[in-house]
Amino acid sequence: GYHPCLHGATLEIRERVIQLLDLVDTCTDSAHYKKHALKALYLLMPYWDGTLSHLDHLLNHPPTVLDKSQKSTIATFGGNIESPRTALRQLDALEPEDEGLNIEQALMTAQVVYIRSDMQDTVVRKATNCLIEEIIQVVRKIRLPVYTKLTLDETRFMMTQTLADSLATVLSKKLLMTLAYQSVNDPKNLTDRTLNADSIKNGIETNTQTTIAHRAADDDTAEWISNPTGGIQKTVTKMERVERNSSGAEEWTGERSVGHLEENLIHKNIIFSLPPRVSVLLRPNEISCILYTCWIPVR
Repeated sequence: GYHPCLHGATLEIRERVIQLLDLVDTCTDSAHYKKHALKALYLLMPYWDGTLSHLDHLLNHPPTVLDKSQKSTIATFGGNIESPRTALRQLDALEPEDEGLNIEQALMTAQVVYIRSDMQDTVVRKATNCLIEEIIQVVRKIRLPVYTKLTLDETRFMMTQTLADSLATVLSKKLLMTLAYQSVNDPKNLTDRTLNADSIKNGIETNTQTTIAHRAADDDTAEWISNPTGGIQKTVTKMERVERNSSGAEEWTGERSVGHLEENLIHKNIIFSLPPRVSVLLRPNEISCILYTCWIPVR
């Protein structure tokens, strides 16, 4: 299990709970209600232990130390977060009886942790994004004892602005982050339409150093992989001269005109036809090459 808002400093918990309860200001008609719901939440945070069940209790039974006006704010606008809160409480994994997964402890003791999310479940995705947010928060404030690898599969469904902006920062903190997705256009088709997809895509491509690209399924992806591999000069025949003999057959005269044509080192046709486990490796200060990936199991 995992308590999304149990660990961390107050400001860190506040950032996570705002995303978890859909209270981010999106400049829409609902912004007014979100603003007041946030006010109600901030009134309760000093008395909240970080669990979802205790948040329910505080909303229904505000602390006695609050004055009448503050209690009225909670009673009036606390209901605006009832729907996302109720959905979250239906996930048993988010309400474990014990402490649950402690991100900082797992990182400091170099544990191997496997997290199973769900691309189709909106509530599970929110919890997953909250967990990723906490990982980034922890890594930025502590010094990891060893390099740690964080692999995110199907990143399109978990992409946030914080994640894209943190790619370069966390590398200096000994966190190696791998983002895996199907197409170069996936960062433009985010599930959260409130995000700036172009900014996130640019952040990913700017802040990632190494790319491993398997067989492409669309032309945009193939060109995006092929173009950075650099160009080479190929000698091609531009014209050959033939003559027709008395029998009507064509005979080559031995005259040929050749020229040079620039082509990508790894052409996109090669990328379209890569067999399984074979990929293109792009990395700084090295010539691009074809790579055979040989994954090993981690127990």
